[in-house]
Amino acid sequence: MSRSSYSSRYLLLTVFPLTVFLTSLQTLWAVDIINRKGTERRVSGEITEMTRAEVTVTPLVGAAVIVPVSDISSIEFDSKPKELNVTEGLIINNQFADAREQYQAALDQSKAGSFIRQEIEFLIARSFALEGMEDPSKLEAAISAMETFLATHRNFYRYDEALVMQAKLLSQSAQPERVEALFPLLISSPFKASQLQADLIKAETLIRQQQYQPALTALDQLLTATNGNAELADVHRSALASKIVALAKLERPQQALELLTQALASLDDSQPDVLARLYVQKGEMQELSGNVDDAILSYLMVDLVLASQMGKKDSTLHAQALYHLSRLWPLAGHPERGTQAASTLQSTYPSSSWTKKLGG
Repeated sequence: MSRSSYSSRYLLLTVFPLTVFLTSLQTLWAVDIINRKGTERRVSGEITEMTRAEVTVTPLVGAAVIVPVSDISSIEFDSKPKELNVTEGLIINNQFADAREQYQAALDQSKAGSFIRQEIEFLIARSFALEGMEDPSKLEAAISAMETFLATHRNFYRYDEALVMQAKLLSQSAQPERVEALFPLLISSPFKASQLQADLIKAETLIRQQQYQPALTALDQLLTATNGNAELADVHRSALASKIVALAKLERPQQALELLTQALASLDDSQPDVLARLYVQKGEMQELSGNVDDAILSYLMVDLVLASQMGKKDSTLHAQALYHLSRLWPLAGHPERGTQAASTLQSTYPSSSWTKKLGG
């Protein structure tokens, strides 16, 4: 055998087992993936540590990477049970009980204390919260479920998300003063967005108490504090939406419409869910001003253009637009189109609260 043939054979015999070993090691090694906000960089490896503020990922090779929770878009857990593949669709369609059956099946397969188990427990609590926001009769059950989650998951990366949800649930309950107990937790949060949620909830509570002028003052301060900060964009949009509501309650729909027009001009097609929310609000303001035809055009923008772009990301907005169209088309002299909008609402979103309002 020539020297070159022997060398090639030796190399094959040594490298091939090493390749098989590394492949087997990668198969055995947990590969969790963290998708980060505002960047295509993904961090992969095994999640080895987690707190309220940050997640530590240990790759197969190299040093551990610490990712701030504020920079996390989503986490793809290596041990994700197959049942979780269908739950998001059920949640979007307001099939909360069916979703919880799947969550429970996934929970039964997960290891006690594992991060994926904690994720499922959060998703179960979130399903109760979303159901409570949709149906006021389910609010107390939602508050109880979220309270249990918060008490036992103080070092989970979605703790603040759960805390904000609980604050919103409490503020909308029959005893809204209970939310005040959460304000210290929000204010002491490591994230500015969570801290400002306390101010936002206080302003929204003022609106529910019909104290519209003080609410406007508080919302203007909040809008100034969040303006131009990408990390606070969600708080800014919520404050803007609440200010529009306050202006409408003060019977200043024209100012609300001007604010909506400015907001719509600042957005692009990459945010169809945000655009849809603003167009629904615009339709409501136009209704208040007696502009039925203009309101129909705003709701049609959601129905005919934005709904397909959103998919089912926020089906409530599409259902809301269809509900308003079912009422307004007859006023515009087209009852048959109102009937068609109602039929689409009933067939597409049978469990929606907006469908239930059709008979009211």
